[in-house]
Parts: sequence; structure tokens; C-alpha cells
Amino acid sequence: MKKHILHFLLLIISFSVAAQTAIKSKLTDSNNNSVAFANIYIPESKKSTLSNESGDFYIVINPDTDKTLLISHLSYQPREIKITSDFPKSIILEEGSMQLNEVVIGKENTGYDIALKVAENLKNNHDVDPAYYEYFTRVVQYDDNWKDIDLIQEYYGKLKHNGEHNTKALVYKSRVVTYTQAAEELTKKGSIDLWGIRMNNLLLYKPDYLKKGRLKNYDISIEGTTTINGHECYILEYSTDKDYTDKFVTVYADKKTYGIVKVIEMYDKSKTSYLERNFVNINDKWVLSSATRKWNNTKDITTTVYNYLTEEKDYADIDFTRTPFWEKLEKFNKNPNDTFWDNYQHIPLPEN
Repeated sequence: MKKHILHFLLLIISFSVAAQTAIKSKLTDSNNNSVAFANIYIPESKKSTLSNESGDFYIVINPDTDKTLLISHLSYQPREIKITSDFPKSIILEEGSMQLNEVVIGKENTGYDIALKVAENLKNNHDVDPAYYEYFTRVVQYDDNWKDIDLIQEYYGKLKHNGEHNTKALVYKSRVVTYTQAAEELTKKGSIDLWGIRMNNLLLYKPDYLKKGRLKNYDISIEGTTTINGHECYILEYSTDKDYTDKFVTVYADKKTYGIVKVIEMYDKSKTSYLERNFVNINDKWVLSSATRKWNNTKDITTTVYNYLTEEKDYADIDFTRTPFWEKLEKFNKNPNDTFWDNYQHIPLPEN
């Protein structure tokens, strides 16, 4: 794939009319390896995003109120960086998993007991009916060797989660960028890929590890505790030999509320395919902040960043009719140089 095409698409730092600005930086380790899919979180505004496959991240801030940026990744030590006018263009993360603390196991503090509390408090912690989000989704389609990119789809819009019942999403802007002839053909017959924003609804397709009646089919252990975005969390490992979709699961549960802060679902331990979802606490509810799905069979990675809408004016007049799952890709092809994408808080395209 030609580098100049991707460079043409890479985002720049820009300013919006609402006295907001954006910061962009690159995450690497001590060996200059990119750190992909790190969680970027601003506690003052509760905004979040992810780094891309190349370690780059981009996030819109209000310099008057946003003062701190937290970076977390399961394989690296967390970082806290003050937001200043000379924010670093590159950030090095120290290798080593997030600090784990021992948990004293007692009669009422076993892995099963904590998992049961997570399941029992699921609706109280996560059920916002309805919940409204602004979202950005990117689907990166790779070749059979996971080396070169064939196709990139990007969608921006708003969606409505009706608790356990349904998800409706509107697409306001989109672009589909192809890099191979095969991808060109795919856009002529393929459909828009927005299934992720439906599947990420934790209550719509409640997984087996969150069903009280099926917890007994899992081996559940407490691996310790850690802190994510200022919340101390239990680390629970689930595994089962049952023919469940989620055979191996790691849940990071808030110690105070038993809400899910992060969850990683895998069918096998190789992590060739997985779904990771992240949540932030807003108005005493744990709402989606981001999700990443890697699917080995179809060789794609789908990343979605969510912005939970709390003000009625941001969604009151919207007619959420249906999600355009079956619309053809070619209908959504747009000029990749549309300046809209330069001003929107989303994830920079990966280098190649």
C-alpha cells in the first residue's frame, strides 16, 4: 500500500469553534515499539479514546477544564500526564502489567462470590434505558497475512440503546477507503459494517458469564486488584469447558459498585479473536467508552469510541429509526479528504 495515501488521510491537530482544541501524541515502549489500543482517559470531562495500531492517539479537550490525561494498558505501567500547552508529541510507557495487589480470600470473598455480585448488580450498574451516544467506528480489513490493509470503513453518528431491547443508530458521516482491487470489488457488493455497535450493548446479548444460572459452569479466580481510571478493581478470570462463545473471560470489576470497568472476552487463550469493552462511570452508571473487536476469521479489527450524551438537547429531536446494517458500502463512499474528519475526535489512521 502506498504510504502517501495514508499520510494524506492522517489527522492533524485542529481547533474548533467551541474554544476546544485537540492533542495528539504517539505511545511507544522503551524499545520504540508502538503501543496499540491503550486507553486514554480525561477524568475531568470523562472523555476517552484509544491509541491506534501505530500507537497514535487524538483527543479533543477543553483547555480551561481538562487538566489531566490518564493512560492505561494491560501490558504497561499506567501514566498520568498533566495537560499543558506543550503536551509531549511522544510518550514512553514502561513495560510490565498494571500493578496487581493481593486479595485476601475469605468465605465471602471468593471469585464466584464476586462474580455473582457482578451479575446481580448488572442492571443497576449498566442498564440506562434509553442510553444515547455519539459514536465513531472504524473497521480495518487486512489481507490474509494480517500485513497490509485492504479496506478501511469509518462511520460517525449517534445511537440509542434501549436497555436490554434494541440498538438504533444513525450514520451522519462516512468514508470507505480501498487499497486493493479486491477491496474495490467488495464495496460494490458488500454492506456497511456496523454490527459492532449493536453487539457492544452489554445487556442486549447478555453473555453467559453474566448469567447467574451459568456461573457454576465457570471456574472463576481472583487474580488480584488493580486501578483503572482511578477506580480500584477486582480482576476476575473465568474459564469453562462448555461450548460457550465466551470460554475465557477477564472482568475488571469496580470494588465499590461491582460495575464492569473493563471486560475481555475470548473463545480461546491465543487471543487471535477477542472483544474488549471499556466503561466509565457517569451519573452513577457504567456506560460504554470504547470497544475493540479482533476477528481472525475475517481478518478485521473494529474499534468504536463512544461519547455518552447527558444533555437532552443532543438527542431529543432525533428520530432513531433503524441501523443501516444492510446498506451497500458504495452508498457510503465519500471523499477521504473531507475536512470533517480533521475536526472530529477519533483515532488516527494506522501507519503502514
